[in-house]
Amino acid sequence: PHRDKNLSMQTWHFSIDPAEFKKQGFKQFEKATYAMKQLETAIKMMDGVRELRAREESQRWRACFDLTYAQCIAYRVRLFQYMLTLDEHAAANRLPKDPKHNRWDIHWRNTKPKEPTDDQFTRIKKAFAFKGDKAAYMKMLEDERQKANDGFDSVSREHEGTPWDARARY
Repeated sequence: PHRDKNLSMQTWHFSIDPAEFKKQGFKQFEKATYAMKQLETAIKMMDGVRELRAREESQRWRACFDLTYAQCIAYRVRLFQYMLTLDEHAAANRLPKDPKHNRWDIHWRNTKPKEPTDDQFTRIKKAFAFKGDKAAYMKMLEDERQKANDGFDSVSREHEGTPWDARARY
């Protein structure tokens, strides 16, 4: 994010005014779409050099590669959840229950993933040229989440007690 401002997503201090939130949310949604495409490119590049990773002798390089790969997959899943949250909130035109609150914040709690509504799925399908149905998309999302978790677990097992292990467990 310090080199590319389009990778810096807003999660705090969204306006409580529904019209203003929609403007802010749309801008963040576009950034998230851009970031999703960047992650897809990074993952493809890393898949392309996986064979070199297997031959790498340095445990540091291997740990860094494995952690980065797992993080890219996890970030892609989180971005999808972020995009669903923005879209859901913009459609709901919510106001705070307590009028003294003057902003909205988005938090990730790593709970069960949100499932898109049919309208959201239609937009997702178009935006990302997904060919399957909603059930296939949710299966793919769960597989991606599991792949990221497996990657983090692998980093922790193979590099126990290292900074990479600590980050993988974070």
